[in-house]
Amino acid sequence: MNIYLTQMIFGLVEMPARTITLFTLNRSRRISQLAFLAVGGLACLLTIFIPDDLSVFRTVLAMVGKFGITASLSIVYIYSAEVFPTVIRQNGIGMGSMCARAGGVIAPIIYLLRNISRHAPMVVFGLCPLIGAALTIFLPETAHKPLPDTIEDVER
Repeated sequence: MNIYLTQMIFGLVEMPARTITLFTLNRSRRISQLAFLAVGGLACLLTIFIPDDLSVFRTVLAMVGKFGITASLSIVYIYSAEVFPTVIRQNGIGMGSMCARAGGVIAPIIYLLRNISRHAPMVVFGLCPLIGAALTIFLPETAHKPLPDTIEDVER
């Protein structure tokens, strides 16, 4: 496919992804985060099984993955601000943001795994969100709950 058209569509996918989070966040932060991470990870893993001659289908699957990851990124900033108590909220959000940026820096390096195996980058890009989705199960639900002020509030 045309690389410019593909990049334009990847950019356009972000608008509905960020918009849909406005509606899902009112129900559950944890389930929304889990679902969007799972969609992004599964879509990346499924691209491995698509033959090379179906490049349009592979691109559509990649865009579904981009949709899921973009939506989960929108949620993670709100969710992390609600999970951390007031006394460490700025530090927690800063660490989370730093880890997200570190992932963005490492992403091009992971692409170099293609020299080892053709599917290795997509396996890594698919498994990481799925692991994140699994770990999200252990987080507390914060929708419609007061923000914790102290570490003791979080422990309760």
